[in-house]
Amino acid sequence: MRVVFSGILVLALAGLHVAYPWLEERAARRRHIWVPVSAGIAIGYVFLYMLPKLSDYTRAIIAAEPSGAEFFHYRVFLFALFGFLFYFIVDRDRLPGHPRAELATSLHSASFCFYNALVGYIIPHIPRPGLVPLFVASAVLGVHLLGINHQLRHWHPNRFDRTIRWLLAASIVFGWALATFTSLPKELLLVMTGFLAGAIVVNVMMEELPEKDDPRRVVPFLVGIGIFLVVMIFIRSLPHTVG
Repeated sequence: MRVVFSGILVLALAGLHVAYPWLEERAARRRHIWVPVSAGIAIGYVFLYMLPKLSDYTRAIIAAEPSGAEFFHYRVFLFALFGFLFYFIVDRDRLPGHPRAELATSLHSASFCFYNALVGYIIPHIPRPGLVPLFVASAVLGVHLLGINHQLRHWHPNRFDRTIRWLLAASIVFGWALATFTSLPKELLLVMTGFLAGAIVVNVMMEELPEKDDPRRVVPFLVGIGIFLVVMIFIRSLPHTVG
């Protein structure tokens, strides 16, 4: 039942990607609310989920490799640094007129497909009992993904409507399928999580913080952070289960 329910939720998230152009047109008048709410959720996701996850990986590495070189105990943060630098360079090079703009645009889009695959992988692995945590986490991640779609469509409007939204939808379903039918090596998952954590940090700091000249967005931004905080308190208050 849990696998089926998580699959339905992932298909719903994939549907958000496919239907996003239609959704954005109908929510345009409230963009100053839902976009900063999404940005706040992204900030909460970084500081309340991704960074603690990196610390969890580090503790597991130290326990598994007590005699290893201390620097490499913290290698997940090194992967996060690589992700930060990769996204920073790609984001800079995608600007129109740059000699590598076309390549950078493709890498930029691919990085978000990679991110969606990780989201799809995470959902069925939420280690809490019952279906409610799955639904709550998926709903919050859905708002977060709407904000990412807003960014991507703003940067690449024609390409987003033509191909990117379909690739994002396929990526999140692919990530769920990987989680459901296979098991990725822990070291590979560690590299992916660290790399994407760094990419998300630079994306949030460069693109999603409210502009100083738009005070209307500050309160919705704080509401988004509050929503994610409440969700994490709720999920982490539940007993931990395997799977």
